[in-house]
Amino acid sequence: MDYIISLLYKLGTAVCHQIDERTFHFQGHPLIVCARDTGTYTGFILSLIYWMIINKKIKGGTPPFYALLTASIFIGTLVIDGGTSYLHIRETNNHIRLLTGLLAGSGACILIIPCVFDLLYKYTSPEKFIGKLNHFLIWIVMIIILYFVIITEYYLLYYPLSFLITIGILTLILTVNAVIIFLIPPWNKKTIKDWKSFLIFFIPALFLSCIELYLTYRLHIYVKLLFPYSSPVR
Repeated sequence: MDYIISLLYKLGTAVCHQIDERTFHFQGHPLIVCARDTGTYTGFILSLIYWMIINKKIKGGTPPFYALLTASIFIGTLVIDGGTSYLHIRETNNHIRLLTGLLAGSGACILIIPCVFDLLYKYTSPEKFIGKLNHFLIWIVMIIILYFVIITEYYLLYYPLSFLITIGILTLILTVNAVIIFLIPPWNKKTIKDWKSFLIFFIPALFLSCIELYLTYRLHIYVKLLFPYSSPVR
């Protein structure tokens, strides 16, 4: 298991600074990414899982205004927290980083995924990705509960969170790269209708994602050597 976590930590190195004091620890073990990225990736993947379960089938369409406004505010909290702390206007902490990351990742999900479904799938349900207000309110409550669960830093959460973050990283990167692939001829004339057509987008997107992650991992290692900072050693 330690070997697997070591590999996941390398994946985290590709997308995160992994500064020790900005990372949650579970019985002395740091998560594979910082507090803000923990929130961002877990918020994104759990929101995606939640809405896929609720919808039960592919649904696109523009979310209702209240969902768009909420998602925009959620993403704005991360921009404000990160920007003001980076400019030394105010100090932040890991709990705030986690919360704003959760809000931003969850908000990004309901903005990005319906657009991706509309773009890549030829046949989508006429129903909207977010159709009922009660489902939307439950989603917000889920985010709040997730925040309070993570800040406990309960040791049994370490491995599930590490794997969940990993899935979130890979899903988000693959989604972005699938859209990039779609914009390149001849893929821009294709749509996803079955597993075979899905692989036409997935395989090139996976290949591109592997290259990106490897290059960013090497870049982060190089930067750490040039500008060392407090970071857990793996």
